[in-house]
Amino acid sequence: MSKPWDRAMLAAFAEVVSGPVADVGCGPGANTAYLKGLGVDVFGVDLSPEIVALSRERYPELRFQVGSMTALDLPDGELGGVTASGASNPTGSRRCWPAPASRWWSA
Repeated sequence: MSKPWDRAMLAAFAEVVSGPVADVGCGPGANTAYLKGLGVDVFGVDLSPEIVALSRERYPELRFQVGSMTALDLPDGELGGVTASGASNPTGSRRCWPAPASRWWSA
């Protein structure tokens, strides 16, 4: 990860989030690994099985799964937050959301 803005945003997120974090649209796993290095309980999710395989190869100590940010198979209240810095979204912005912005995130 070489972008100072991304590092700063993720570091600030890591300071305030509590509980597991889904890094949706994780791509090759760099942001997931960076968050883990900051002490966050994080796992990566991506639509592409090939990218998830690459992420697992690069970071075998981390958890990655194939899935969609719109259909996470998690119980309500399971997450402390979500990052979507690598995910495409209609606004084109990069986001980190601490709880409770979705039904998956604990209050």
